[in-house]
Amino acid sequence: NDGDLDVIAGNGLGNAFYLPRYGAVQSNKLYLNDGDLSPFDQLTTGIPIGAEKNPTSSLGLSDIDNDGYLDLVVGNDSGIRNRLYLNDSDNGHFSATSFGYHLGIESDNTLAIELGDLDNDGYTDVLTGNYEQTNNIYLNNQNTPPSDIPLNYAYDTGLGTIESLKINDTETNIARVILTTTDKANSQTLPNTNIAYYVSNNGGEQWQKIEPGIPFDFAHFGSDLRWKAILSSLSPTLSPSIESITLEEILLAPNPETASLLRKDFFNLDTGTNPILQPLFYTGDGQLSFEESGLDSLAELKAYDRDGNGLLSLLEILHVSLDSDTQPESVYVDFYHEGTQEGTQSNPFTSLLEGTTWVQDNGTVIIAPSTSGNAFIIDKALILQHDGSEGVVSLGTP
Repeated sequence: NDGDLDVIAGNGLGNAFYLPRYGAVQSNKLYLNDGDLSPFDQLTTGIPIGAEKNPTSSLGLSDIDNDGYLDLVVGNDSGIRNRLYLNDSDNGHFSATSFGYHLGIESDNTLAIELGDLDNDGYTDVLTGNYEQTNNIYLNNQNTPPSDIPLNYAYDTGLGTIESLKINDTETNIARVILTTTDKANSQTLPNTNIAYYVSNNGGEQWQKIEPGIPFDFAHFGSDLRWKAILSSLSPTLSPSIESITLEEILLAPNPETASLLRKDFFNLDTGTNPILQPLFYTGDGQLSFEESGLDSLAELKAYDRDGNGLLSLLEILHVSLDSDTQPESVYVDFYHEGTQEGTQSNPFTSLLEGTTWVQDNGTVIIAPSTSGNAFIIDKALILQHDGSEGVVSLGTP
């Protein structure tokens, strides 16, 4: 930053044919302009950039970390990973001992580097042009110092295909998404051109076609969300283009009315229970799969699935239908009760399974005497207590 232009030399042989025979014989060098009429004649040797000797074929300069100093992006040939060197602001030097930060994990044959703020976040991103390989975009992760910058997008320009890498963070069980785009294709000015969009929630193992602006439901849960676009044209001079793509998961809010219906029919829905003999001869596993639930979509099931295991437990259904995150210390059960069922003394449950499920650990389930039987599951420490009215409450197998 002294106002005089300096020189950086990329000294790789830059050809996979020569590299195995001769190696990269020199490191890349920086030559600082001393401001004289012969600005470089006092230099006996350049300043090494990094400790390695790589087949560098392209260079790019930009302020990657926004500290006011130009940093260096190096594109290497012959399958050597590309690198970023941060300016240490000490007379414009780059550390001679540093091996630089990697750009992704790819080993490419990079012949061109372009730098610019591609996502308008105020930070410089990197585009690499690779020989007979997919071109790549690396979005600046804004860390200072940066960690190795990951690959964000892969562009196979030869096949007209754009495919993202994983775009979600820690989200799991992705079921419903929506894709929004700004593109130019199949118009009066671009006839016979087309862009087809696809999404995957399992890392690209299966792709599903999606229409922009229309919610899409996956048939199975997944935790690796990606998009793909295939651009095509019947014209040798016209090409479709994409300005922006956004892919987002749609999260539904749980519906208390639906939860009440699931709770009411839980015994029958939980496969294995005889609808005639239930709830006395309850043989279910206490959880509903998507198929058992009868819900319309996995996105709807996810709205109730608090633990994220892809199944609906009776406890999860009760949380929604009773609109409460807190399980009570005491729960009341009366098999003969008619009307609203909330597990309270005035509005008791009519099944022991709901009572033992809804009560908190070490809580008490208070049971009204009855001549009918009821099956239940004990998976926590609790107390079963007679409500004190006339009659007998017996425990045992049917």
